[in-house]
Amino acid sequence: MRKCVTLLVQIDEDLQKGASISQSMTQRGVWRNRLNLIQGAYSRHTPASIKQLQHLAFEADCAAKGFRKGNPWHTLDQLIVLLARGAHTDKLANRPRRV
Repeated sequence: MRKCVTLLVQIDEDLQKGASISQSMTQRGVWRNRLNLIQGAYSRHTPASIKQLQHLAFEADCAAKGFRKGNPWHTLDQLIVLLARGAHTDKLANRPRRV
């Protein structure tokens, strides 16, 4: 999980420096069969939500190693939900549901 979050952070840094997302993913060694997956994940997030993902990954890691109090599973749950939903949850709320 932490590797995926770190990859999103690195891609965001590359884009801020002027690289394209495809250049960044190629430079970071993203496999061809994962390009759409990573690009989709990146497009759901803002720089602020990527920082939040990074913070949650750090908190889960520290809790799992006993450096901080708390339940690492609860923190991982929050991380996974934020990673899947992205920062643009308001758009998801307005979409019609599939039945």
